[in-house]
Amino acid sequence: ATTSSSSNNDSKSQNPMDQLRQSLQQRGIVSTFLDKFPIRLQGPLTAPFGEFEILYLDEDIRITRTGQNYIAVNRRVTPETAWF
Repeated sequence: ATTSSSSNNDSKSQNPMDQLRQSLQQRGIVSTFLDKFPIRLQGPLTAPFGEFEILYLDEDIRITRTGQNYIAVNRRVTPETAWF
C-alpha cells in the first residue's frame, strides 16, 4: 500500500522540467504551451462561422452545415482535376 502512495507523491514532487517534458510527451507542444501561457484573441475581425457539423465525408467529398445553417460541399482536387 505504501508503494502506491509514494508513486503518487513522486509524480507531484517532480521538478518543473520533468513535469514540462512529461506534459509535452503526453499532450503535445501547442496544448502544453497554451496551458502554460494562455492567450486572449481580440480584434475587429471575427471568423465567418464558428462551428460546423459534418454531414457526409468520404475520400472525395465533404458536406458540412455551418453554425448559420449554410450547407457547403467540398470536393478534393487532384493534380489531374485542378482547374488552374
